[in-house]
Amino acid sequence: MSRKERTLEQTAELQRAINDARELIYGVCWKLIRAQDIIVDEKHTLDRLQALVYVLRNYADQELTQIK
Repeated sequence: MSRKERTLEQTAELQRAINDARELIYGVCWKLIRAQDIIVDEKHTLDRLQALVYVLRNYADQELTQIK
């Protein structure tokens, strides 16, 4: 698949969208991490939250890398 050329405006918009997505994703991860601190006594829920944070971060990193 050939790479499509972008205008400077499109590149700037893409970078803003990537930055906004990164902020949202990291914000969600931070909230999940804070939730982990609250439910420390519930091992099953804690394990699921930790796995979710891991998957979400990896997915975000892969997607954002591919977009650039």
